[in-house]
Amino acid sequence: MDKKVLFILIGNIRYDGRVKKEIESLLKFGFNISIIVTSFDQDDSESNYKFKIHVVDHPSGTSLINKVSNKMRFKRAIDRIVSHEKPDYIHCNDNTIFYVGKWVNKIKIVYDAHELLPELEYGVRKSITTFLERRKIRHVHAVIIPQIDRLNYFYFRNKDIIEKDKIHLLENFPSKNTTIIPNYFSTKYNISTENIKVLSYVGLISKARRILEIIEAVAKIDELMVFIIGPADTDYKKQVINLIQVKGIKDRVFIKDPIPNEEVISVAASSDIGISFYTDPNLNSYFCASNKLYENLNCGMAVLTNNIAGTARIIQSGINGFLIDNVSVEDIYRGLKVLYEMDSPEKTDFYWENQEEILRQIYS
Repeated sequence: MDKKVLFILIGNIRYDGRVKKEIESLLKFGFNISIIVTSFDQDDSESNYKFKIHVVDHPSGTSLINKVSNKMRFKRAIDRIVSHEKPDYIHCNDNTIFYVGKWVNKIKIVYDAHELLPELEYGVRKSITTFLERRKIRHVHAVIIPQIDRLNYFYFRNKDIIEKDKIHLLENFPSKNTTIIPNYFSTKYNISTENIKVLSYVGLISKARRILEIIEAVAKIDELMVFIIGPADTDYKKQVINLIQVKGIKDRVFIKDPIPNEEVISVAASSDIGISFYTDPNLNSYFCASNKLYENLNCGMAVLTNNIAGTARIIQSGINGFLIDNVSVEDIYRGLKVLYEMDSPEKTDFYWENQEEILRQIYS
């Protein structure tokens, strides 16, 4: 009988490329897969997937009592599904590890730490998250981490309770087998990009990603067409749209809604320059594990990013991109001018399939 793996994801599988790639690899290796998700689009269908999907509501709550009640309700729902599915493994993505305490000594738990969870918190919340995480990881079968500096830091903080050979590096590389839509912007949005260089950004449209500063900088470069694609806070999005109008560049700077993860590679393949900044004041951001960088480089794009540990391991200024020390309008402008004049870098080979055997080893 095939071994069964139950994934748990707070979010929507449609937009989580990492989890989809992990599932595809395990299906290829002969595992029986099911997943618990907390969101599923109305225009999506389970028939689009090769595995069973359980949708469980997970509202955050408005008061402390309400939040605790919702978390306990979510935990009970997970327990019911685990009891019914009887998996050999539970694959916990990020803080879903906190909901499987009942099972840590009964089922093999794989903790997929997309983020360094304690580093996303401050004060008492950071101490609580650290305590809860350490309680679980001393019992897990394996830990997966997507970036080498994060892995080393995680081990350093927890080496008293976990052996290093239980911690595995599985980076956020894109899949080789993704279908690329040619001339994506023309096909998707009916916007021609012929005879002009294209800059694209895919991700959260937020202050932390310095979208307003990007627009201020690109307003000075008439030769660039820009696509900014992703979810946005309503108020911040209004500021972005207003700035585009004030600068008089709405004919070449476009703000678009989120797209399915499998289309992101088509954005990269149809662009000349990628841009991505990591400015959150924590180690999780400093040791960023960006799938965007790898997707861009595999497509022969030059990348503008800020000079931090995670990006400096990948980007070499003047060769495959440009690193700036300060994410200011002037530095963004200066970096974009360099990349505009630079020849396209050679395509790289950062592909998921080159490392997926790690999953087979974890689940052997």
